[in-house]
Amino acid sequence: MNARRTVLALAVLALASSCFHFRRWRVPDDATAEVIYVRAACADCHGEDRWGTERAPGLRELEAHWTVESLAAYVAAPGENRDARLDALDAEYETDMPGSAFLSLAQRTRLARWLLGYE
Repeated sequence: MNARRTVLALAVLALASSCFHFRRWRVPDDATAEVIYVRAACADCHGEDRWGTERAPGLRELEAHWTVESLAAYVAAPGENRDARLDALDAEYETDMPGSAFLSLAQRTRLARWLLGYE
């Protein structure tokens, strides 16, 4: 009987966890860049204050390396939009940047503009 309860409890936790992530990644079309940053889970690795964590670099003073268009493309598909600088950065952190193709181009552009200080 205890084994059944344990399995049931684990199944409920797994379902609740997947529902949490689904709700979190559902980003309203008209969301502000700050909301996109949190709901797309950027803050989990880059930090709520964008100064970075042990998992990922900070996202401040990006304008020297990015345009709005290049950053929006990178957010959608990091593996396809790399350079030597990003490869070197990857070696310093424990996690790979996941793609956020679930965001629309308008959302990625809004996020990129905010990260680059235009909004």
